[in-house]
Amino acid sequence: MKKLDINPIPPNFAKYIDLVADTDLKRAFDESSRQLNDLDKEVLEKLGDKRYAPGKWTVKDILQHLADSDRIMSYQALMLARKDESVLQGFDEKLHVKNANALRRTVDEMIEEIKVARASTILYLTVSMTKYFCIKPSSGSMKSPCWPWVLRLSAIKVTT
Repeated sequence: MKKLDINPIPPNFAKYIDLVADTDLKRAFDESSRQLNDLDKEVLEKLGDKRYAPGKWTVKDILQHLADSDRIMSYQALMLARKDESVLQGFDEKLHVKNANALRRTVDEMIEEIKVARASTILYLTVSMTKYFCIKPSSGSMKSPCWPWVLRLSAIKVTT
C-alpha cells in the first residue's frame, strides 16, 4: 500500500500525509526504524527539557507523543480489522502530553518505548492484517484506516 492508495484522504490529515513520501509500507517501516536508530541521543537529551516558546512541546513531549500515537493507532487498526462497530474516538494530544510526565524520563527510555510500540505495530500489520489494511469501517467513524499508518510512517527525524 502506498500513500496514493488512500482515497479519500481525511481532510484533517491531508497536510501531514502530503509530507510523507509515496513509498510502500514495508519500506516506510524500515526507514522509520533506521531513523530511530540514527537519532543523535546526546543532542536530544540536551534539548529534551527545553521549549522554543512558552506552551510549545519539548523534544521529550514529542517523543512521548510518537509512542502514544503508535499505541492508539494500533488499537484503532485492530478494532477496524475485527470489524468492531464501536465508534473510534480520536484523542486529545495536548491532554496526553500534559499528563505524560515526559520530563521525568530519559531520551533513551523514550526512544526504546517508541521502538517497542513500533515493533508491535509492524508485527501486527505485516502478519495479521495485510488483507484488511484498507477496509472501510462500517461505523463510519473514520473514512479510512490507512491514514494513521501512512502518517505514523512519516520521517521521525528530529532536526536540531
